[in-house]
Amino acid sequence: MTEFSRNQKKALAALLTSTTVDAAAEVAGVSHTTIFGYLREPEFKTALRTRQDAAVAGVVAGLSALAGTAVDVLGNAMLDQDAPAATRVRAALGCLEHLVRLTNLRDLEDRIAALEEAAAL
Repeated sequence: MTEFSRNQKKALAALLTSTTVDAAAEVAGVSHTTIFGYLREPEFKTALRTRQDAAVAGVVAGLSALAGTAVDVLGNAMLDQDAPAATRVRAALGCLEHLVRLTNLRDLEDRIAALEEAAAL
């Protein structure tokens, strides 16, 4: 495992919490040129990607935990006879849009898996 300098460690942390390289550079106390230099280093890029993947996994876990509640809220809004029609229609369309997206993603996953399996032959 690569041992990073103190500035590289600060840059890694700043890149995870900042919206731009310039903002990350300011937080880390280095120039944006320095950060771009770090980003050209394979070990630094890999370390950043690993940390980003872990952050995304945490977000996915949090969203997954809320998914059932979100579906309930959409379902309740859609079925609430006292809610305005526009609200009910938006909830119904939201449900259908997400169903289509999830179905398309699952189909793409299946197609990619088939292609990978065929390529491995």
